[in-house]
Order: sequence, then structure tokens, then C-alpha cells
Amino acid sequence: MSGARTRAHAHTLPTAVFLGFAGIFVSVASARILHYALSMQTAALATSPLRVLVAEDVVMNQKVTAYTLRSLGYECTIAGNGLEAVSAWATGGYAAILMDCEMPKMNGFDATAEIRRREAGRARTPIIALTASDSDADHRRCLAAGMDACAPKSVKGPELAAILKQAGAEGGVAESSRTEPKRMEWVDALDVAAVAALRELAEPGEPDPFPQIAAAFLGHATSRLATLSADTGREVLSAVAHSLRGMSGTIGARRLAGLCAELETRASEPGGAISAPRLVHSIRQEFDRVRRALEHELAPGLPN
Repeated sequence: MSGARTRAHAHTLPTAVFLGFAGIFVSVASARILHYALSMQTAALATSPLRVLVAEDVVMNQKVTAYTLRSLGYECTIAGNGLEAVSAWATGGYAAILMDCEMPKMNGFDATAEIRRREAGRARTPIIALTASDSDADHRRCLAAGMDACAPKSVKGPELAAILKQAGAEGGVAESSRTEPKRMEWVDALDVAAVAALRELAEPGEPDPFPQIAAAFLGHATSRLATLSADTGREVLSAVAHSLRGMSGTIGARRLAGLCAELETRASEPGGAISAPRLVHSIRQEFDRVRRALEHELAPGLPN
């Protein structure tokens, strides 16, 4: 019996030693696999594009801003009003927010104030105002609401990159080998450089974004102009002029943007509505010139 126990023990001891070494090996291998997985995850996070939340209600401006951010190496999420912006921000993960000031349901000022209220004691998300106005008063209002900087709605890629970098949301600028945009003979209703910049927003191999941007502009501007009449109230005049001014500047319709700015100013002044019919007529005429210029660019050879 004692011999049998000795033989059994002799067989058991190497087995136990083997299993012990096997356990160590598995533990080491598991640790290495875990370390590798964590390293890969860290590397992926380091190389992943930063996310920017864009709060903007005008479709054309949404498209332009999205293309601009993508050309700079960012990912973006679109919120159509202030309420959507606050809800999207609450999900986390945004390096910065581009906030339109005038939006339905909740404007950019109130949305910013709500985000700042919820951020109390937490990390602060940079918020950059997107505004159609460059007045000092509007800038002070944006900063007072809790925004960190202001940018015009027609901001170009390099300027936006600098603003985001200053706000602490620097992203890698995508390398590209774009060719020079084809120069077109445009009527003077449009700024050729502005249109060329919009065309350059596409990444190499992507379709030209300008047709979508132009279609969004024409659709929105046409519907907004349709709301104007001889007896339109001052508030509606101001709102329509503000909306048209921002999108006109973005697409390069400088004169149209200037007329809309004048109407917005007059509509806010006592008695200013008296000159509104004349300005509305001028805006309609200039919009028709812009429309024909866009049609000429999108379908060369189309009669003007």
C-alpha cells in the first residue's frame, strides 16, 4: 500500500508542478493580451478625430460647417436647435461646440447658459459662437452668456482651425493633394474666392459639395423671401433679414448680405419699416441675380 501511495504521489507531483507553471503562463499571457488591447485602445483614441457639436438650424450652414470641420480632420454632430444641442452635449465626448445664437425652441445664449449650469464642478467644454454679426455688442453678449469665442458664420477653414486650437480643441489637419479649383466666369453677384473655398471643403475622392450647399441656400432663401410682403411686421422682417444675411455671406453673395444687413438694422429702428418695401424689392432683385449665377455655375451653358 505504501508503495502504491508513493507511486501515486510521484505521478501527482509533476502534474501539480505542470499545472502551476501552466497557470503562471496563462496569467502572463492574459496580462500581455490585456496590455496589448489597452495599448491598441489608447492608440485608437489618440488617433481618432476629435468630435465637435454644431448647433445650427439652417441646413445650408449645417452642410458648410460640417464640410469645413471634416476638411480639418474633425468629426461633427449636428443639432438643429438649442434643446437638441443641450441633449447632445449631455451624452459627452465633444471637444468643442459651435453654437449659433439665433435658433428656434431654445437660442444659443440660453443653450450655453444651461450647459454652463450643468457643468458646475465639471470640465468646461469650449463653446464658440457662430454669428452673422461682427458688432462689439453682440460679442460681449456671447461672452456674457458663457461662450469662449466668436466666429463669423462664413469663417474659412484656417481661421476656424486657429479658433478651435486656441479653445483647446486642436485636431489634425487632413493631408490633401487638391488641385486648384476651376475658375469660372461669374457674374458679380458672387464672390469667386468664397465659392472656390466651399468647393475645396471636400476630401480627395469625395464629390464636390457645392451643388448641395447651393441647393440648400436656394431652397431656404426662396422660402424665407416668400414670407415677406408689404405689411410684414418688424420682427418678421428682422428675423428673415438676419437668416438671409448669414447664409448669403457664407455662399459669397456679398451684396445680398449687405442689403439684408441694412434691412435688419432698419427693421429694429422706430419708423424703419417705412423703407422696408424698397429694401425688400432690392433684396428680391439681388437674390434673382445670385440664383442665376448659381445656376450658371451648376449647369454651365444655362441661359441667364
